[in-house]
Amino acid sequence: PPGLAPPASPGMESSPTNQLLDSAASAARIVLLAVTIVGGIALLALIVWAAVGGRRDEIGMAMITGVTKGRLGWQFMLETFMMTVPGWIIGLVAGALLAKPIGTAWAGGQTVAITSASVWNVIWCGLGACLALGIVAFVRVACFNLNQLFEERSEVTA
Repeated sequence: PPGLAPPASPGMESSPTNQLLDSAASAARIVLLAVTIVGGIALLALIVWAAVGGRRDEIGMAMITGVTKGRLGWQFMLETFMMTVPGWIIGLVAGALLAKPIGTAWAGGQTVAITSASVWNVIWCGLGACLALGIVAFVRVACFNLNQLFEERSEVTA
């Protein structure tokens, strides 16, 4: 009849369940972002500390004996991959096993779908992080100055 509004679509209404899912998704995004940033900074700091910390003499000795910076860079990059890739794989497996139960708990018992787009996003972000850390290790060797081996050190001797 004229003057009556058309019936609303069932998917268009804002139900308490939709609001709950939206708030859970918003909270999950914030937590994911915070964990990613803090974890990335911590991993980067640990890798740089390990590369700078006790390996100066090792890099210098290898370069003095004829090993090129490129070869040392690849060695450091592979060592970094040997530390980061297993952790990435463990994280993927843990995420695959726990994503649905945790999502369901956050959504108040509603079923949560894990899409392939979100899975691939996690896979590519993890691979990117591993690659970035490997590049940092490689660049550390590439920027090594052989002259710093012959500088005075202030060591405390007892």
